[in-house]
Amino acid sequence: MKNLLFIMAAMFMLVMMACEKEGSVVESTNGKQEIDPRTPPQFADICHKKPDGSFVAMTVPVNALPQHISHGDKYADHDYDGYSFIGACSGTGNDCDDNNPAVYPGATEICDGFDNNCDGKTDAPEDFYTEGAQWYFEDADGDGHGSIGVGNKFCEQPEGWVSNIGDCDDEDASIHPGAEDIPNDNIDQDCSGSDSIYVVVYPPCSCFTMEELQQVYTYVPWPYGWWSDVPGSCKDAPYDQLMEVWITNVGQPAQNFNFSVQAGTINGLPFASQARFNHLTGQFDELCGGYTTEENASNCALILKDFIQQMRASHPSWDYCVRFP
Repeated sequence: MKNLLFIMAAMFMLVMMACEKEGSVVESTNGKQEIDPRTPPQFADICHKKPDGSFVAMTVPVNALPQHISHGDKYADHDYDGYSFIGACSGTGNDCDDNNPAVYPGATEICDGFDNNCDGKTDAPEDFYTEGAQWYFEDADGDGHGSIGVGNKFCEQPEGWVSNIGDCDDEDASIHPGAEDIPNDNIDQDCSGSDSIYVVVYPPCSCFTMEELQQVYTYVPWPYGWWSDVPGSCKDAPYDQLMEVWITNVGQPAQNFNFSVQAGTINGLPFASQARFNHLTGQFDELCGGYTTEENASNCALILKDFIQQMRASHPSWDYCVRFP
């Protein structure tokens, strides 16, 4: 009787152990792996490596995966991002890193040192949609301001590039936003869009204004002329303290005249004048001035001095009485 009870207990234990083996692999008579039909099946799709090195799709029981992987088989989508590894036996077969779920075709490229979207380019700064990339601009002249016309996105700031923009002349380090602009030189040093204009308000001169002199200055043609703005440069005493401009277009058939302006002192006395002598008529078309007050002579001299500086810059080839460095 005791032996019978022992046998029955042993059979019961064997039944319980069999029930606990859910998903167990059993060998069928034809040698294929099968799931124990007494438990709900759990399968996985893998790429089975064939002897020639290629892969073929295969569905195997989940609990058989370790054995297959150890023999060289691969998961079709190891990182579960929906894309199979390159050369996989099923799926898209174009995941360039099947161990990283953030890497797959069409993923957002980010600045992380990986080719996230599998386009063959890591971090791709030229891709304007690279997440984390910033705009930088070339600073060819090294003034700390980037060129308006040369910019790109990079994950790291390249040497010789800066993050700010606005340099309107990247070949001149003195020209950039915030630079001091020099008025009236036709150069936009501060990249504001135009040169600053400094308008000088001159004190009154009884014989001429800066505007009148500039109208003569822009008159063409002037084939030759001379001027003096230092004592004793062209004339002897008593004119050695007189600043003067004298220009002529004598020889031009239609306009045959001299134009002259003076300011300073003659024999120590204040003097200012303007004269335009017409050689065709033998008369003065304009004649103003002579000895005057010290204040008027000083005002006229200030205007004439600035006018002469303009002439120096724009008419260096004229037949000047004295050339200045």
